[in-house]
Amino acid sequence: MITTSSTPTPRSGGRTAAGHISGHIERDRLIAVLDAVVADDVLTRQQADVILQRVAVGDSAVDKAAPDRRGRLAEIAGYLGGALALSAAALFLGTEWSDLEDATRAAFLLVAGAVLVAGGVAIVIGSGLGPDGLGRQPDSARRRLVSTLWGLAAAALSGGVGVLVESDPAVVAAATGLLLGGVAYLLVPGGPGHVAAGLAATALVGSAVDELAETTTSTAYALSFVALAAAWATLTAARVLRERDLGFSIAALLALIGAQLPVITGSGSQGLAYALTAAVAAAGYAGFVLTRGWPVLVAGVIATTLVVPEALHDWTEGSVSVAGALLMAGLTLLAASAVGLRLSKSVR
Repeated sequence: MITTSSTPTPRSGGRTAAGHISGHIERDRLIAVLDAVVADDVLTRQQADVILQRVAVGDSAVDKAAPDRRGRLAEIAGYLGGALALSAAALFLGTEWSDLEDATRAAFLLVAGAVLVAGGVAIVIGSGLGPDGLGRQPDSARRRLVSTLWGLAAAALSGGVGVLVESDPAVVAAATGLLLGGVAYLLVPGGPGHVAAGLAATALVGSAVDELAETTTSTAYALSFVALAAAWATLTAARVLRERDLGFSIAALLALIGAQLPVITGSGSQGLAYALTAAVAAAGYAGFVLTRGWPVLVAGVIATTLVVPEALHDWTEGSVSVAGALLMAGLTLLAASAVGLRLSKSVR
């Protein structure tokens, strides 16, 4: 048990207690300790990030207040500038794209990607921390900007490659985007890069199924997206993907869409859709017990609410009225919510 002394904490030059304590703690050591605590599931990643934000390492919170505001403004300006540049590029491409040769299109995308990569590299160099150090910053405008720039760069470069190749361009472009986005994320993790990698993985799975599937039904897509969701959730649980809530949310969305595709399109096996949705529900509840990730629990509740009335309506060949189906959906949602609340209490 940690105890505190009754002796007042000495202060020097107006420094706060947090600033005094942090003067004796190396930032890398603190980050390593918090990473270990998160790995042991004592704290969540979000809680650890809050601790790092509130412990002013090497400086007082007061001293950091003004620079933080300036950093926020600089970050907003960076996003605004990037949005304006992308809008100009989109406007140009929208009006001129059809008149351009493939080589010109590819050159435009590749040059744009290279410029975005260079911008990210310049920010990393300017930080003085290197990719590894910048990637471990809990709340850094530079890290978010680099993640955004490199995520966009991966998209632009993959598009340029897709324009150049003649065989399976969609598959090649998506694979290139996933490879580049994955490397960028490993160098400097961040939410924007995480989303970019997720979109690239989804595009790769969809385009690969489109090229390989012998039929046009949604069965292959359903199985592939559910498998991708399982892989994404596994990578998130293993902390390869650091943003846990975001990673589990992407996995949950992919799983629900994949499981419901046969129902949405009406071109696949309805029985398979019910089985996949029920599996997503079970995996959501079990996953919440193991990971305590709320998006996983939400996926389980939504899947339960969807599959029961759908299956009942189908198996009774529509004999259940709309009112009956709504009543069943409501009761199912209440039951699923009760299960979710019980699980939530049991893992606290």
